Amino acid sequence: MKYVAAYCLAVLSGNNSPSADDVKKILSSVGVEVDADKLSGLVNSLKGKNIHEVNYIIFLIKRLLHLDLPKSQLCLSVDHPLQQTLQQHQLKLKKRQLLKK
Repeated sequence: MKYVAAYCLAVLSGNNSPSADDVKKILSSVGVEVDADKLSGLVNSLKGKNIHEVNYIIFLIKRLLHLDLPKSQLCLSVDHPLQQTLQQHQLKLKKRQLLKK
C-alpha cells in the first residue's frame, strides 16, 4: 500500500502519469526502502489508468476483505491481478484470526 500511496501523492501533486523514479523519490524522502520489482510492476499496471478508478477498486477490495465470500461469488477472473491480491489478503486475515484464538 505504501507504493500505491506514494503513487497517489504524485498524482495529487499534478503528475498524471508518475514514473517509478517519481514514486521512488517520494518513498526515499521518508526513509522507505524501495523494492524495484514491486514498484515497476505497480507503475506498469497503472499506466494509462485513471487513478480515481484505481482508488475505487482498492476501496472495493478492502470492503470485500471484510466479507467471508466464497471465491465463486467474486466477479474477478482467477488470473486477474486483483483476484490474486484479494486472495493474499484473505489468507493474511485468516492467519490473524487463527493467531487470536
